[in-house]
Amino acid sequence: MITGSVKPQLSVGEECSITLNKAEAGIGFVTCHVINTSTNSEVKATVIDNHDGTVTIKYVPTVTGTYTMDIKYGGVTIPAGRITQQVQLTVNISLTLCVCYLC
Repeated sequence: MITGSVKPQLSVGEECSITLNKAEAGIGFVTCHVINTSTNSEVKATVIDNHDGTVTIKYVPTVTGTYTMDIKYGGVTIPAGRITQQVQLTVNISLTLCVCYLC
């Protein structure tokens, strides 16, 4: 079961972090495949065992596009385990106005 909310949109370079509660799921391993469907390339996802009955899945998108996550437990996609996220380029423009008076 996924705990917390999953962002439907990310920025390039923004880490996606999802926590799963597997305490009552029985014996098995969590795997996750992340595909950028815009470029048809796989993105490295890390599955971390938190040693408390939960695991955390993390990945960082490096280019814009549509990303699909397929989260499996024991080789079977979990309920709500197919997640689609849009990744966009975020531009942060800061304008500073400096006025100097010489009198």
